[in-house]
Amino acid sequence: MKSWVLSLITFLVCFAVVIFTDIPLWVFLIIFAPLLLVAATYLTVSYSFRESLETEPIPQSGYQSRVEASIDELPQ
Repeated sequence: MKSWVLSLITFLVCFAVVIFTDIPLWVFLIIFAPLLLVAATYLTVSYSFRESLETEPIPQSGYQSRVEASIDELPQ
């Protein structure tokens, strides 16, 4: 699922909680929205740079035909 969809869903759920619990909107906008932004940024960075993420080496051969095909598609 796209990250912007998750962000939108989270925002709408939090906004619904604010409405149903009678928390003033200014409290949501000034306090909760920045906290959600910080939490989303932290979780995204911690997931992207996790220790279990293994990089693979770039193969030294086998891509010559793709390189030539992409060069042929370049505008002249």
